[in-house]
Amino acid sequence: MSENDVLSAKEWIEKAPEDLKMAEYLLKGKFFNGVCFHSQQALEKILKAFLIFHKITPKKVHTLVFLLKECSRVDSSLVEFMPEIKRMDRFYIAARYPQTKEFNNAEAQESFRVSGELFAKIKERFQGI
Repeated sequence: MSENDVLSAKEWIEKAPEDLKMAEYLLKGKFFNGVCFHSQQALEKILKAFLIFHKITPKKVHTLVFLLKECSRVDSSLVEFMPEIKRMDRFYIAARYPQTKEFNNAEAQESFRVSGELFAKIKERFQGI
């Protein structure tokens, strides 16, 4: 792995917690759709960091299921997260646009919790950067 790959993956890892912090802030303000969106974004960033760390250029997609499948080609044990990833995937579009689902407090709490847990577990898979 080149130094640039490590730096790039590290940049993604450092950026992702901003989304978790934003989700936490929005949760306090009861902006539930924003919580769901930023929770999804944190996972998207950590999955892309994982790919970059393993010298795979991530496609410009926002689908967590697709990204996890790409990551599981490197580490097959990541497929254990697929059920949660599928649930989190729905937040990218539905939480951002008018005339889509309005998420409630319970859904926002769950998206924030799942995102934080998966973020930590995925990050553990490539410690040392």
